[in-house]
Amino acid sequence: MPIIVKLRIINKLPNVGYLKTGDTSLYSALLKALLLFLLLSACSGNQPLVKALTLPESSPLQSPAERHYLAGALFDFEDKYHQALLEYYKALVYDSTSAQINMAIGRNLFRIRQFQNAVTYLRRALDYQPDQEEALFFLGESNTLMQNFGHATTAFEKLYAIKPYHPLYRGKLERLNEKIGDINTLVVLKEATVETYGLSHESAYQLLTLYMRANRFGSARELLERILEIESDKALHWSVYGNVLEVEQDSIAAVAAYRRSLDIEPLNNKTQQQLFMLLMDNNNTRDVIRHFSELVKKNPVNHQARLFLSEGYFSQSRFDEAVEVLQPTLKIKRYRASAHQLLGRIAVSRNQPQEAMIHFRALTELEPDNRQAWELLGVFHLQLDDSEKAADVLGKAAERFPADARLLSLYGNALQRSGRYRDGLEPLQRARFLDPDDLNTVLTLGLVYENLEMFSDLDSLYTRALDRWPHNALLLNNYSYSLVDRGIELQKALDLAQRAIELEPDNGAYLDTIGWIYYHLGDYNTALSYILPAVKQRQESAVILEHLGDVYLRLNDAEKAKTYWQKALNLDPQNPILKQKLEK
Repeated sequence: MPIIVKLRIINKLPNVGYLKTGDTSLYSALLKALLLFLLLSACSGNQPLVKALTLPESSPLQSPAERHYLAGALFDFEDKYHQALLEYYKALVYDSTSAQINMAIGRNLFRIRQFQNAVTYLRRALDYQPDQEEALFFLGESNTLMQNFGHATTAFEKLYAIKPYHPLYRGKLERLNEKIGDINTLVVLKEATVETYGLSHESAYQLLTLYMRANRFGSARELLERILEIESDKALHWSVYGNVLEVEQDSIAAVAAYRRSLDIEPLNNKTQQQLFMLLMDNNNTRDVIRHFSELVKKNPVNHQARLFLSEGYFSQSRFDEAVEVLQPTLKIKRYRASAHQLLGRIAVSRNQPQEAMIHFRALTELEPDNRQAWELLGVFHLQLDDSEKAADVLGKAAERFPADARLLSLYGNALQRSGRYRDGLEPLQRARFLDPDDLNTVLTLGLVYENLEMFSDLDSLYTRALDRWPHNALLLNNYSYSLVDRGIELQKALDLAQRAIELEPDNGAYLDTIGWIYYHLGDYNTALSYILPAVKQRQESAVILEHLGDVYLRLNDAEKAKTYWQKALNLDPQNPILKQKLEK
């Protein structure tokens, strides 16, 4: 019975050159004849590409293994991999030691994604012919897809040894070594690629990246110097060279490299920023002014350079020059927000609050999604003791950035300063949840707990915080004052206050706290010895003045007591307790 095969494509013919010695020539002769027939049919302008090929019963194939193998190969042409497998299995029954048949089975098992079974047959093929490329390739691919990267690497290493200039094998090896983290092998492979394709090829920069990852900075520098010898007119090369020199802490050479890059591409913002940051990190504001003045002089519309030049003037408190150089930049939409931010900072430094407010508010309007803009405006209101406006600004910021711990903490702080303790509780608790290591949030939340008389939460908060920050004087003081204010655990309060005083012996608030503890312990003379110097340091504190009056009363000096109570009342005229003390 004749074999009828409909063929759609002709580029999937298996490589019959891998059949074991003794069974190759007949396979080759028939398959090559078949291929020639198909090529002639496909090239004929009057012939359809899909042909029916009839093989006569008197085929020269005598071996059953050869017949089944050929049938499987023909099924492969039609992508009928399961049918092909059946034929290959039949062929294997008659010739179990054929490398080509085992490879064909492994290859088709791979195609139907039975990777583990594919590996079994591919290994058998390699037992019979260790250098069979197709078997090694599919063995490597199967292991890769099973994430057996070590075995996959071994297979592709053998392929690479057979054909060291084959880009596919080298690429596979590079990706596998990337997965297993073998940077040194990656470097060797990439060096070979660079040797093949030259320093102008993208592989040179890939090798440079590998050198940096492997901390081989000297090799990276040498590679870039070789690249620059042949392409010294490329700004990118000089910029990256500057990066490498920075890593090697050769700041002078790095500055020179960035300047060479900017001579070629003066408007490259990234390189300008690299140069600026390097100079500022070294506190070299004089060279900031020198380099960026030259860039602005060469090109007055280089507005990024104007911003950096203004920063240099600002760092040297040359405020008029800083403002003047920014005026053209305010007219450019792309840089307007950055100019307003810098002008606002300059106004703060010049003690021009209204001017600063104009710029910071403009910044939030220009860039409503710029969280730093909202923070600047909110903090500025806090610095002006305008806690209500700060709360309004930071509340809007918290709505826009609900997961920003810093903004939530500042918002809670503004509410606490405004006396809106209940409102401040929720944002502060959220801020602490998002960033439990922010001490400012802990301290502000402690004040809120204190005013809301949430003492159980307060004690838990302070206890955990002191485990985390045992040597923070402010934390020690605030907890000790809370204890004495509640009239509990006075000895513990004294121990905490003494630790705070050891850390900051001249802090007026801390002196008052320890003096107030001694007052509650009944040691009024010791209390006086602490609170008197506290008053001298903090004469505007109504609380400390009241404490001093209380101490004098206990020391039977009513006149001095009234004197200090009156001073306290002058600072806090709505305080009912002070009024009662004076009336008595």
